[in-house]
Amino acid sequence: MTRATKVENSIGINDIVRRQTPDSKFSYFTGNLEELVKLVRQNFGYGKKGYRKGVLEVPVHPGRFFTNVVELEEGDELSGTFKSRRVGEIPRKSITVIREGASSQPAQSVNVILYRKDVLAEDDDNSTEEDWEIVSINAFPTDCGEELIDPETLMHNHFESDGGTDTKMTDEEFVKLLRNAFLYHKNKATLDPGSLEHRYGHRKIYPGAS
Repeated sequence: MTRATKVENSIGINDIVRRQTPDSKFSYFTGNLEELVKLVRQNFGYGKKGYRKGVLEVPVHPGRFFTNVVELEEGDELSGTFKSRRVGEIPRKSITVIREGASSQPAQSVNVILYRKDVLAEDDDNSTEEDWEIVSINAFPTDCGEELIDPETLMHNHFESDGGTDTKMTDEEFVKLLRNAFLYHKNKATLDPGSLEHRYGHRKIYPGAS
């Protein structure tokens, strides 16, 4: 791996990442927002292009990150919801797995996803005036070696659902990425928030998060 270079661009927090708390089904960071931004800045030079120009995947050390992604077992009970990710957005389907007594586990690999200011502006999704915004913490229980976007998220983006960001991909490029994402995620799901019993002594980490 080459040495990370100093980032000259400013980095902010997009509102959508604020939902990634210990009380949610999502991956999360146990530090505060300022620490998260600092960590991303330190590793910005290691970032690589995401699914389109203007999307950056920044790998960071998994320490203090937790994931709710688990491998499914035969007979697992699944739960579904249909709700908006944020106020004013059209609802989306979401499937989780119910495991009473289960808890988040330390992540083994983490990519922090950043969107450039102009990309967010395509759908008026900017939360700040910064050059880049952190939109997602993608943490996994294994060392994936690469970013594997959730297939549902990829399809919402490619087919331009409300809140999705156009992939700008050809059909061939889209199918290739979708295939890789499907193969990884086909036997995995996130834990249902109602079944989680966190044992880490902390709750919400983002001020104002829901």
